[in-house]
Amino acid sequence: MPEAEMWTFNRLPSGGGSSTRIRQLGLNFGAPGDRYGENKTLWLDYPSIGGRSPSVSVSVEGAQVSYFRKHASMIEGEALTWVAASGVSGIEKLTVRLAKNATEKQSYTVRLYFAEFDGVKKGERLFNVSLQSKLVLENFDIAAAAGGTNRSVVTEFKGVTVKDALQLDITCPAEQKEKAILSGIEIIAEG
Repeated sequence: MPEAEMWTFNRLPSGGGSSTRIRQLGLNFGAPGDRYGENKTLWLDYPSIGGRSPSVSVSVEGAQVSYFRKHASMIEGEALTWVAASGVSGIEKLTVRLAKNATEKQSYTVRLYFAEFDGVKKGERLFNVSLQSKLVLENFDIAAAAGGTNRSVVTEFKGVTVKDALQLDITCPAEQKEKAILSGIEIIAEG
């Protein structure tokens, strides 16, 4: 049954030693559990509601943060529709700790997953996204980028340098009614 969604939880051993760096991780906001992607990325539900998962330090900030979930069958597109089918609304800042006691920086490829819902049309939800204080998306419009609503879209950024923590900041125009949304973030070490 392709319409049946498969979710689980993962109990992985914690890393040893004084310096541990995450090499590959996905955060699936609002998801009902953990899931592996075809490229072996472990997607963790955030907040964790599906059972025990590996411990990763994640902070989501915003004035009115809320989580939502739809069924993946409602989403079209080539990107992971089961990631795009849920998300966080009202997000302004995301911090993911990728290293403990790091002495050197690591370059990462960062992919951001989005889908527009609730009939929000092109031009109604615009926002800027910065990674490590560098603007990477300006006036991003999910509906325009995806070609409509209920369609997934992924943006990819290579060479994002991180010592300890990856920081993502999102800002919306003050007069805009719609809050920023994000379905997922995939972080993969380069080299």
